[in-house]
Amino acid sequence: ADGTYMVAILEEAGAGGPDFSYDLSITAVDVPIINELEANDARANANALPVLPVAITGTLKFWETAGDDLEDWFSFNATAGQKLTARTMAGKAPDITDTTLELYDANGTMLADSADISFDNWYSEIVDFELTAGGTYYLLVKAEVGYGHVPASADEPGSYICDASVK
Repeated sequence: ADGTYMVAILEEAGAGGPDFSYDLSITAVDVPIINELEANDARANANALPVLPVAITGTLKFWETAGDDLEDWFSFNATAGQKLTARTMAGKAPDITDTTLELYDANGTMLADSADISFDNWYSEIVDFELTAGGTYYLLVKAEVGYGHVPASADEPGSYICDASVK
């Protein structure tokens, strides 16, 4: 959408400042935004992603005592040889600052996972993972329970964005 956007640029260790040098290139891409729908807390109830690339907005709770909404499942179809890239990042405040991202095949076998991009970046990413068979795959987004942002109560959800694409 048209508007003014803020961009923060930090090197991996969180440094920056007036002597920090970088190049920035921004490309606008028309990607559909899909809001996750409950109840998608199990693979059998995964939200179907009709098209990739896509940006998903969702919410999760942070505490195991909160009961449901600790996981969000999404399904998508791919052909053999395609490569999946998926990343999580902060959503609207209160955001989730520590996520886990997992990829499963149609049989429920975990193929790839990511708990942290780096020591200082607690979001998750799976980059250029080759899908060896055609068919249905599943992405799972979870909040790292008890880590990252701590809400005021167990009932307060945090938001995230997950982008996913295949090539």
